[in-house]
Amino acid sequence: MIIYGFAAALFFATSSAGAPASPRTLAVQRTSSPPIVDGDLADSCWRSAAPVTGFVRLNGKPP
Repeated sequence: MIIYGFAAALFFATSSAGAPASPRTLAVQRTSSPPIVDGDLADSCWRSAAPVTGFVRLNGKPP
């Protein structure tokens, strides 16, 4: 009986540890014209864009 209790406790402890985190969200805005992707942030849609942070490393590699 003790073995069954230990096995159940071990199962529940490991099943909650592997639960996926809540999905991350990102707020975006619709623009009236497509942005120009040229590295120059003078385009009007880039001025109204919110910065994006919170990137994570996967498998030890930079994002």
